[in-house]
This record gives sequence, C-alpha cells and structure tokens, in this order.
Amino acid sequence: MFGVFHPPGGERARGCAVLLLNPFGQEAIRSHRIFRVLAERLARQGFPVLRFDYYATGDSDGECERGTLAGWCGDLRTAHAELLARSGCRHAAWVGLRLGASLGLLAAQADAAPRTLLLWDPVIDGGAYLDELRLAHMTFLAEDFGLDWPTFAARFGRPRDGVVDEALGFPLPLGLRAELRALDLAAAPVHAGRVHVVATADGTAQRRLRERLATAAPSLDWQALATASPWNSDAAMSAAIVPADVLQHIAATLETLP
Repeated sequence: MFGVFHPPGGERARGCAVLLLNPFGQEAIRSHRIFRVLAERLARQGFPVLRFDYYATGDSDGECERGTLAGWCGDLRTAHAELLARSGCRHAAWVGLRLGASLGLLAAQADAAPRTLLLWDPVIDGGAYLDELRLAHMTFLAEDFGLDWPTFAARFGRPRDGVVDEALGFPLPLGLRAELRALDLAAAPVHAGRVHVVATADGTAQRRLRERLATAAPSLDWQALATASPWNSDAAMSAAIVPADVLQHIAATLETLP
C-alpha cells in the first residue's frame, strides 16, 4: 500500500496519532486536496498523521476490480499499526470521509480500536449509496452525449435491473456491489472510546445511525454542520478552496485529545 506520513511539527508533541481514511472512487479524487490540507494542519498542531491508499485504489498495488470492503478494512488496520509503529504513539484517532468513515466503523475491533473515531458524512445505507453512484454515472453519460436523461435513456436504454458496473470511471465489480448492498452502518458493532459525527445532511438514515451510536458508543458527539463550501463536485475539485469550516471543526475536535 502507498502512504504519506506527516511527522508532527510545532512545540507540542501529541501522544495520539491521526489516520485519515479516504472515500471511494471519484470522491477520493475530489477529497485529495482536503485531506492533504487537513494532514498538514494537524501535523502543525503536533499530531503525527498518515494518509494512505487502500489496496487496488490510488497509488497502491492492485487492479481496481480487486477492491473489497473486507479487504479495505484489513488495509485500514494495517495502516493503523504502521502509524503507531512509525510515530511511537500508543493511540490513534481515525478520521474518515463518506465510505472511508463507514470503513472506519466497520474496521474498528477490540484489538485495533481507535481512541476517537470521527465520521464525516458516513455512507450509512449501502443500497442507497449504490443508487447515488448509478445516478451520478448515468447523468454524466447523458451530459457527455449532450442529451437530457429521458432522451438518453430512451436512445441507449436503462441499465438492466437498475445496475451499472462502473461509477464515474471506477469499476463496481459484482462482489463489491454485493458488499455495498448489504451495508447497514446503523447495525454495525461499535468499538471506539469516543465517536464524533459531522453530518451535513439529515434524513432517516442519519437518525437511525445517531440512535444506534447513542446506545452503543461510550461517548457520542453528533454535530449537524451546513458547510458553506460543498466539496463533492468537479467544480470544487478544480478550485483552490476547501471546506474550511468543516476542517476547522475537525481540527478543534482533535485539539481536545491529549
């Protein structure tokens, strides 16, 4: 796996390291600048920080079709162990965005649990997430052909059974689709001393997850945050700005760690 380690700077050395967990596919590309800015900021605050690419993603080995949720959870635990060994810290906080946040909750186990798990807009309902990916992919194709969606669907046909095997240039093999379809984060076990959620949307899935975490997590902090800088778009990816309000919130939350 490929990773980038940010050694701590500043006058105060922290006893807790930070592991950043990428989202999937196009969202990983769109959040690359965000995670780099966040990593550099946290390093200046004295945190050792590790960014990494799961197997079969980014600059890590493996063909894109080989990625699985189960494998990526194992990669996450490997990165956690590497960060602790490299930094000399005994504990780590995990900060995940979208599917990376979901993987963080799924990967946390009793023998590899983060002190703090910060989830930024986690993917809660895997089936709904697949539907989002399908719609985004088909909308892109329609726009690329210069057609509106009804005209595109009438000319080229709709995906059989509502399924596409690609999401904006990233393969969605059958096994990964099955894992995502079965994903229900609100039913997942919780192994973390402190769970912090940053939610920029509110709906049934978010309420189910909040209720679950309120009963299963030793400590829960749920923050609804309407960011002024949406990051998940091609336009945002090409801009120099990042959602500074969310990053400020994350940095302030981690600032309370030893």
